[in-house]
Amino acid sequence: MSREERKRQTRKSLLDSALGLIEQGQHFSNISLREVAKNAGVVPTSFYRHFQDMEELGLNLIDEFSVLLRRTRSELLSSDESLSIERLLTVFVEIIQTNTAIFTFIPQCRTSEHLEIRTAIRREAQGLSDELASELRVRYPNLNRHELGQLSQVIVHLLLDAIVDVLDQLGRGKATDTVADEYVQKVALLAGLLK
Repeated sequence: MSREERKRQTRKSLLDSALGLIEQGQHFSNISLREVAKNAGVVPTSFYRHFQDMEELGLNLIDEFSVLLRRTRSELLSSDESLSIERLLTVFVEIIQTNTAIFTFIPQCRTSEHLEIRTAIRREAQGLSDELASELRVRYPNLNRHELGQLSQVIVHLLLDAIVDVLDQLGRGKATDTVADEYVQKVALLAGLLK
């Protein structure tokens, strides 16, 4: 394995380590870089070769979250199925179920003491909202640009707020489709109010 490959592998191990600690129930703001390094099987000085501090690691986790959402969006758009709010919400619940650690991290850090992390999450939410408004324009032509923008912002914020609830419901064994249907009904109600 080349030096560059080892470097990438160590970086990934550090990110996975932080997510693993979060999945075990720790809050990101309480995790030390020493814990992350130890859990990744590296010395703390190795941590500094990849990240300046835990805030930078957190920003990289937000990037990972963004990549996951963009990849899922791309797959959705390239499928033969028509894009609908129902399909978006079902897929959203499915990716929460298969990526619980990163989806636990995001709501933890929406109120983080790290301003840069909070700002990065807000930027990500705005970007998702803008993309959603563009994609839903074709599906919902009766809504004007302003209404689509408002609906998209409400959907994205509803989803960000819903992450913890979705994780709890899935953790209690509730079916993915049932959880998704509950949010479809909430969004449909909001869309109806905009008409």
